[in-house]
Amino acid sequence: MEKFGQIISQMTREDYLLIGIAILLLYFLVHNYFRIKGKTQRKETAKNNIKILQKSFDVSKDAMLILSAKDEVIYANKSMIKLFNLDKDYLLKGLGNVPKVKVRTGWVDLYTFIAENRTKLGDSFLSFSHVLLKVSEDDAIAIDLYMDTISEGTNNTMYYKIISIHDLREEKKNASVQFRHQLTDLPNQIQALQDLPPFYSKIHLEKNKIALIIMNLDNFSQLRAIIGYAQANEVLKKFAKYLAGIVSTLNISVYHTFDNYFL
Repeated sequence: MEKFGQIISQMTREDYLLIGIAILLLYFLVHNYFRIKGKTQRKETAKNNIKILQKSFDVSKDAMLILSAKDEVIYANKSMIKLFNLDKDYLLKGLGNVPKVKVRTGWVDLYTFIAENRTKLGDSFLSFSHVLLKVSEDDAIAIDLYMDTISEGTNNTMYYKIISIHDLREEKKNASVQFRHQLTDLPNQIQALQDLPPFYSKIHLEKNKIALIIMNLDNFSQLRAIIGYAQANEVLKKFAKYLAGIVSTLNISVYHTFDNYFL
């Protein structure tokens, strides 16, 4: 102790400064080591926990996102990666541009919205139908938003936030395809069956008249056999375009049902 006291008494201000810098450097190295080690462990835990769910989430058309309690991205399926334009190496990173949602009035960051509703989750999930999502400042899309959590670890100390986004644009697109003829893009038989009853009711109430014209392309199958399937389809599309031109000038509707046309 006597020698140690002598060494202390002989130390200059510069020596104290060097020792302080060394202690700070040692603290930084130790802290950084445990931080990297902890992040690596969390990454491995996340990979092991998500592997079971990954296959089912990857094939889902809904955008699936799993966040840690610190809002780190634990998992994102292909739809979410495309929707939010995530990097391939997204694991344990925050979202680059935090998307905003509009549930009632005004826009709020998705992180903030999750945090505000976290206490409401409990053991059940929350759903918000027909809300708006803004990924960029240029546009907003209609979605159904679902939120859930998974708790695990000792005394359920760890939990993940599960966000599911159902893009209503795809639903609208599918509905549009369902009621349109794939080749000519005219309203098809399904659309005709939905539209004709209201037409009849309107005419009856107004004591008016309606004309229904059915046009059929005779021997169209023979035309396909002579000039080929692709060329015959071009003839069909040009004919449909001609009818669509008539629609633009007259107050009529055109429907394509097989090779028949209702006017």
